[in-house]
Amino acid sequence: MENNSSFSRVLKHLYSIKGSFTFDIFQYLKLENKKLQIIYANIRV
Repeated sequence: MENNSSFSRVLKHLYSIKGSFTFDIFQYLKLENKKLQIIYANIRV
């Protein structure tokens, strides 16, 4: 619990400093995840 709260504090701190930058990273990771899922689907077929 203690670990989690300090982690979220750090996240909020980072987000307040570079909100749009952090958002860009999340968008990028989402796109990469979709690509990986497509590759995975192709491998499984």
